[in-house]
Amino acid sequence: MVGALRGEVARAWLAWPAIYYGGGYGLHLWSIHEAQLRIATIEADNASTYNVREPFSFSIDSYAPTTVFLQKFRIQAIYVGRNSAEPPFVSKDYIGDADECSRADPRSNTGPWRLNRFGDHADDTHPVGTQGKPACVLSVPHPTGDPEYAVDRLRFTDGPPSLPYYEDLQGWRVRDRKTGVIVGSRISRDLVPLAAVPFLFAGCGLNSGAAKYDCGAVWWTDKEMPVAPPIINSIPADAWDENALLTDLLSRSQIPLR
Repeated sequence: MVGALRGEVARAWLAWPAIYYGGGYGLHLWSIHEAQLRIATIEADNASTYNVREPFSFSIDSYAPTTVFLQKFRIQAIYVGRNSAEPPFVSKDYIGDADECSRADPRSNTGPWRLNRFGDHADDTHPVGTQGKPACVLSVPHPTGDPEYAVDRLRFTDGPPSLPYYEDLQGWRVRDRKTGVIVGSRISRDLVPLAAVPFLFAGCGLNSGAAKYDCGAVWWTDKEMPVAPPIINSIPADAWDENALLTDLLSRSQIPLR
């Protein structure tokens, strides 16, 4: 470029940096626009309410304070994937009446077991109010029954070339298990647009799965870039609480409180 300015080489060479940096800045503006559109969609979804059929029951594969939700909302049952158990199994957590709670046997392999909010504790009950009678939360392993809804935990990070920005997503959604339709969601996203000064990351590396070298190039987008772009977010991820987000999602399901 210096040589072109001095007239040592053709001035046409000045077009290349102009195209590179000018085009990079254009991509930066475009990525900000796309990120703002995505955030507007997310915030609209987060603010909307939805209706589920009653009696409301759902399956969930991630850890969640099921006892808290059963006490707070009129949920018939929560089917929990106990994936950390060996072997993994599914349990049905629900509110039992006083008679069921008194019959719960901690030594039984088939349940029901009594739960409190801190996990499985066979020697403890967590009382909740059910029509003025003492009750507890019970858990039955390997239940029969088919919940109508699934609560899916969402968490991923993605970026170029699939998107014009770096994306850090966390959240939950409620899905109709029969139709697959998403009926409600609560999502936190951080979006980092492309930088105003483009940084092209290119190279080759060994793909051990395919036993070959793969090469590629992407625009480098990272929160720790030398020229940091603005971070656009819905709910800031660093202030995000997973259980609070799930509670908020359920509170907009039009299921009445107990």
